[in-house]
Amino acid sequence: MKAEKSSRQKGSFRRHLLFILILLVLGSLIYSNTLHSPFQFDDEHTLLENLALRHVRHLGPIWRYWPTRFLTFLSFLGNYRLHGLKVEGYHFFNLAVHLGAGLLVWWLGLLTFATPVMRERAIARHAGLLSFFAALVFVAHPLQTQGVTYIIQRAVSLAAFFYLASLALYARSRLLEEDRGPAGLRRLCLGGSLAAGVAAMFCKEMAITLPVTVCLYEFSFLKTEGRSAFRHAAPYAPLLFVIPVTMMATHSVDFLGMRRISESPPGLSPLEYLLTQFRVLVTYLRLLILPLNQNVDYDYPVAHGLLEPSVVASLALLVGLFLLAVRLFRRHRLISFCMFFFFIALLPESSVIPIRDVIFEHRLYLSMAAFGFLGAAGLYHLVGTKSVRLMAVAGLLLIACYAALTFARNAAWTERLALWDDTVKKSPGKARPYFNRGYVYQDKGQFERAIADYSRAIELRPDYAQAYSVRGTAYAETGAPDLALADFDKALSIDPQDHEAYVNRAAVNSGKGFFDLALADLEKAEEIKPDYVRIYHNRGLVYKTMGAFECSLAEFNKAIELKSDFIEAYVNRGSLYGIMGDLDLALADFNTALAFDSGYAPAYVQRAIAYVMKGEYAGSRADVRRAQELGYQPDPLLIAEIERLAAGKDAGARRKR
Repeated sequence: MKAEKSSRQKGSFRRHLLFILILLVLGSLIYSNTLHSPFQFDDEHTLLENLALRHVRHLGPIWRYWPTRFLTFLSFLGNYRLHGLKVEGYHFFNLAVHLGAGLLVWWLGLLTFATPVMRERAIARHAGLLSFFAALVFVAHPLQTQGVTYIIQRAVSLAAFFYLASLALYARSRLLEEDRGPAGLRRLCLGGSLAAGVAAMFCKEMAITLPVTVCLYEFSFLKTEGRSAFRHAAPYAPLLFVIPVTMMATHSVDFLGMRRISESPPGLSPLEYLLTQFRVLVTYLRLLILPLNQNVDYDYPVAHGLLEPSVVASLALLVGLFLLAVRLFRRHRLISFCMFFFFIALLPESSVIPIRDVIFEHRLYLSMAAFGFLGAAGLYHLVGTKSVRLMAVAGLLLIACYAALTFARNAAWTERLALWDDTVKKSPGKARPYFNRGYVYQDKGQFERAIADYSRAIELRPDYAQAYSVRGTAYAETGAPDLALADFDKALSIDPQDHEAYVNRAAVNSGKGFFDLALADLEKAEEIKPDYVRIYHNRGLVYKTMGAFECSLAEFNKAIELKSDFIEAYVNRGSLYGIMGDLDLALADFNTALAFDSGYAPAYVQRAIAYVMKGEYAGSRADVRRAQELGYQPDPLLIAEIERLAAGKDAGARRKR
């Protein structure tokens, strides 16, 4: 008997190991084309411009930046400390979190099928296969791409990881209690569950529903006669207060508005948002079943009245699903639980609390766990009761389809322009996709295309202050300063607190020689946002042009103090040092800039000039060639002067020999 039991255990261990290996390999393969995908969308201001991530030795700035997402941004701080802004490390971490969450879905399934309510049911005989299928759905479904490939949405995947860990550890502790397992291990699992729950609260605010889910889990699978589900779930009740208390204590997040204090209001009433969410939830259901035409920025119409046909139809469907979940509770407990869990997980972002964007695919990330188990249970009842082999084949075919769709969707994220081209096609009547595509065009130096996209965004949304401001910078680049100034003025008339518009207008006024106007605008920008580094960098440029070198140096120093990897500031400070005659400090700054980004061509050009001034013409020649290889064309007069001086030095060396 012992030998037979040992053999079964070994077989079970090997199956589990095989399941884990398949899950990890499949997940890695379908996300393998994303590891070099660039920073996108909100990554710009939350990561690339986030000064809190530059304080690698101090956690205070991270806490103050976004307290309720402290652990999320702490993980970004770890990424930054290890490899700066090299994107591969960020993607690798996101993928690791996603695969870890998938393994937790699998483990939670095994635990659930072992609960008193489920263990005697026929479906539990296939616990391993069904749990594995649920985990594969979670990992491979194309709707998960936004929660994994979109770097800043690590917030949702990390919160879901800890949320699922907390729920699984709770289930494990309760099973140990039911089976009279070791008390020490039971307490360890319960403590780990509570700790994971607290961690989830500091990843993203959606984790606030965890105590409700724990209570639902207890009531669905573990509650026995004469015992209350609420008693066992009671230790999780304090977690309901972690997020609101943190928000109110730090004065950083508006709890009732579910937004950071610095963000603009959503512009929707609670009723309008709720009515719109009835339709959004139905859209989510459609995307789960038929994940086609995915979009990073949906142009979703807002509902204004309860009697709108689409609202009535959506509400009727949702009420029907709720009643179905209640009806299925006794006979099909797993399906009923998953239906309730699905909507509970969406509740923080799909309720009466208005959020600026009414729909985003990444909000389904945690709910996908419920959908995975729903799919597994549905497959069993439809096919598995007749043929387990047929059930396995059908499941694998479905996963193969999901994996192919996920890999294809990830291809859109591999290049910034491709993503926004795709979004413009799918949301042609929305201003923001045009704005974001214009921003990419401008970054590539395609200013006419950028201006066209900004203009289209303004046509669709005449009060789009940021579009006016950025179009002004594009006009400035094309040599149209008057058009640029008109756009900056318009932006500031719409939003007088637009600090970037002041900074951009200052740059144009400085170029026209209006230094007093430029300095006045920079001072105003500093009053609005004193930690915006371009204020100090651009003021340094103004002072440098004016010949006030000491003032210029102080401004560049301030910019670098705020943002230690500010490449432009190093290059411009190095140029200033060269003018001031300190070539060693100049070269040190150029070297630092190139250490941060070896492909930044202007740094090579400026270092070439410094080498010329030091008489090191070979180094100067090499830097000019490197700049040209990068597609940057230095001033032809500079190249000719370097060649003349280098030739003279070579001739002198030959005469000495």
